[in-house]
Formats: sequence, C-alpha cells, structure tokens
Amino acid sequence: MPEPVGVSPHSAPGQSYVDIRDAATDVSAVRVAVGLVGEQVPHQPRRVLHRLTQEAARLLGEGLSGDQVAAGLRLWTTKRVGPGLLPELVGEAMRAPSITAAGTGSGGVRTASTTDARVSAALALAERYEREDNPPPPEWEPRPRRALIAAGVA
Repeated sequence: MPEPVGVSPHSAPGQSYVDIRDAATDVSAVRVAVGLVGEQVPHQPRRVLHRLTQEAARLLGEGLSGDQVAAGLRLWTTKRVGPGLLPELVGEAMRAPSITAAGTGSGGVRTASTTDARVSAALALAERYEREDNPPPPEWEPRPRRALIAAGVA
C-alpha cells in the first residue's frame, strides 16, 4: 500500500512529508513508537528512524506491547539489517525464552548431544588413521651452500 504524502505544518513551503499513519495504526501507537525508537535506537539517519517508527507503530497497532517492540528494537541495533526486518526481530525476541530453553538440558546448562560425541570420536579416529597411513617425512636438512657449489649445483 503506498504511503500517503501530505504537507506538514512544520515543513517548509513546497516540501512534503510521509505520513506514518495507516489503517493499522492510530495516533497513540505512533506516539509510543516515536518514543520507543528514540529511546532504543542510537543515532541513525532520519529515513532509517522514520522507517523503524513506521514498523514499530504497525506492530503496536497489531496489539504487541511496547516492551516486545522495544526488545525487537534493541535486537535490531545489534544486527546489520534494514528497518523492514523489525517485525521478524520482534518475533525473535518473543521466541528467545523458548529458543534458550530448547538448547539447554536440566538446570539450564546445555548438554552435549550424542551426535556431538559421535562426531568427535569419528574425527579423532580419522586423524589417528591419517597419522598411521601417512607418517611424517623424515626431517630434511639442506646441504650447506659450499657443498652445493662444490657439486656444481649452485
């Protein structure tokens, strides 16, 4: 859906602005989004901040909490992605507790899987066979330059 373009009372004559409100957002969501982006995102170009504010307002308009959107914005600041990925990052932040729990055993400590142990054993065995089948060459000691000259090689 194209973004509506209008004239702001704060813009210079003949200059237009992009209205960040659409059917999915209301004025209060836009105000909250502006505050969240201002708090969570370090200095960025104005167009980037504008796009982040648009995405944040849309997410708030969908019923997500300000804390969820703020978590996504904090995650955005740690990655090299565009503002359009904010919804995915908010989802990732929302899934973080279940992702962490899935990767841990009892007591919150990650336990090695049997696959890890099997792969480590197979790699160790392959390394042992490689050493047995291909012993290192005997140490090569270069002949002194005088011996090479005397032999007519150098």
